Amino acid sequence: VTAKGVADRALIPGDNRQLVVGTYENIAAMASADLRSYINIGDQEAVRKGQMGMLFGNNCKFDQARPVHTSGTITTGLIAKASTVVPIGATSFLGTTAGSSGACALKKGDLIAIAGQTQATFALLADVTEASAGTDTPAITIYPPLDTALAGSEAITVIASHSANLLFDPDAFWIAYRIPAIIAYANPLGEHYPYLDDETGIMLMLSHYSGYMLDQWEISSLYGVKAVRPDKALRLLGSTTA
Repeated sequence: VTAKGVADRALIPGDNRQLVVGTYENIAAMASADLRSYINIGDQEAVRKGQMGMLFGNNCKFDQARPVHTSGTITTGLIAKASTVVPIGATSFLGTTAGSSGACALKKGDLIAIAGQTQATFALLADVTEASAGTDTPAITIYPPLDTALAGSEAITVIASHSANLLFDPDAFWIAYRIPAIIAYANPLGEHYPYLDDETGIMLMLSHYSGYMLDQWEISSLYGVKAVRPDKALRLLGSTTA
């Protein structure tokens, strides 16, 4: 429910939202008294198929291979650079660590909380490493932008390691396919046929190799995936196990 509220405020389209969680979250939902009450009014998918189905406008699924994010570290505190104003809407700023032994080794994908911001957390778009105290960090680049101006010295904390349950509109992620170059399969022992799968729309290469009392068929695919609209996805922190 909380994630739905965040998605609504972020203007993520509500007509085809997908929620993917790990097995622990899926089982917790199965055991939820609220979900059982929902089942009792007519939706029995959770009991019959062991699947949450649609909840609060989200098409819910679970994935045993749901990724775990291992967070970077901060030693002796990290703050926005003192006496340095950063305007609302900025997507980067400088920081410093406190104390004589301060340092940080944050990683791309970490979630950080910044004191004074309305937004609960911000995602780091690049690694941030400060080897020793008394020096500025490299630019701390974040998404989404700051919703409140920084005056300097605001405390910055990193969210602990967590699983990455995802709530998203499908347009957040793109997958691209292409037919592998025929020349790459130049093999006198085989024949190769590019084709478009009718059911999925995926571009495939079908290869056929003949031998003595043997025919071997191979299907291959060349593809790439990228998060092209991060504004249409959000992360729900969960168990650090699958």
